[in-house]
Amino acid sequence: MKKTIALITVTVLLAACGTQTPAPQKLTKNQLSSVAEDIIKSINADADRMVQSDADAFMAPNVGLFGGSISPTAVKKQQDESCYTLSGNTADQDEDGIYAKATGTLNCNFNLEGLQMGFKGTNNVEDKNDSDSQSGFMYGGNQDITLKSEDSDLTTKLEYGSDLTPLAGKNGYKASSYNKMDMNGTMEGQTFKANYNVTENITLEWTETTAHLKYDGNLKVSATAGNESFAGEISFDGDVNYDQECEGIESGTIKFTADGTSVTITYTGCDQYTVQ
Repeated sequence: MKKTIALITVTVLLAACGTQTPAPQKLTKNQLSSVAEDIIKSINADADRMVQSDADAFMAPNVGLFGGSISPTAVKKQQDESCYTLSGNTADQDEDGIYAKATGTLNCNFNLEGLQMGFKGTNNVEDKNDSDSQSGFMYGGNQDITLKSEDSDLTTKLEYGSDLTPLAGKNGYKASSYNKMDMNGTMEGQTFKANYNVTENITLEWTETTAHLKYDGNLKVSATAGNESFAGEISFDGDVNYDQECEGIESGTIKFTADGTSVTITYTGCDQYTVQ
């Protein structure tokens, strides 16, 4: 759910960069800088999550900077929920926290302080070799999410997947992931429509004190809020170093490019950076 909210935030921000005309304009460098800084908040948080997890959790993370809202290990954690059921082969011979090949079915409804939420969908997880805890996994799923309040009524469709393989003889892994979202409805009384499509490739390698993270990907977004609209595509390419003592990214760069305009985030210290 945190990922969904984070991406809604980015989508709304992108929509705010639009115009009052039906034809959306290209992002300016200042607008791209604003979007990039919002995105790296998620990158920083995910770097913390990936590096601070214990060794077993590294084999089943919520892969990617924009991962699906339920991770493979969460499939196990949610099995006791009455609205979440499991089917398939739930063996875990190598005890890495990943089922051999299972499907979780989600059909949940909640009411939280006037906000009605519904979640319906499936999550599929498969251990590449259930006799080898270092074999990696494949994971994917889809969800239909409804959010209703006094002034909002949103329906969101999510589709996501990832494929992770450990680095041979090293502490780390390579992974690829994709995430798609389509959102329709009203937000604070305004008609709202948005969709995004994210693809990523990640390589993460770590020691007891540091971690090296390389990634590249592409984010396509379109959004309409009331009379404003936006459509754009942003590619990103990062090579950063994480320091476990300061619990943050200490050095490296992340480059964002859209319509020939580019912005580079350069880290100068623990979660400190410049934008150029």
